Amino acid sequence: MGLFPKEDVQKGDTVGFYTGRVLDDKSANSSKYCESKYLLWICKDHWIYGEGKKSNYTRYINHSTKPNIKLVVSTRWKTARFEALRKIRAGEELFFDYGDEYWINVDISPVERN
Repeated sequence: MGLFPKEDVQKGDTVGFYTGRVLDDKSANSSKYCESKYLLWICKDHWIYGEGKKSNYTRYINHSTKPNIKLVVSTRWKTARFEALRKIRAGEELFFDYGDEYWINVDISPVERN
């Protein structure tokens, strides 16, 4: 899988919001969610669970240590959006650095797609 824009994306453009169910720490740590590879910490004790009916296309963004997008979090609104770090051509795959903690939590080794 992966996510590929249909049109050029300019540096600073929002590619999309990471959507899903907003959870508190207690809910995020429950057995139903804690094993998910789509659980994203956004602030203090809030998480976004990016699977299910409330999720969207941004869950298909793959990992790279050479990302072309970054995550911008609003602690006030409890949202997370992806922003282009540079110009991205139409058809070029979008990459985000998941960070070291992600790989520890899912107990697998990182896979480079670039």
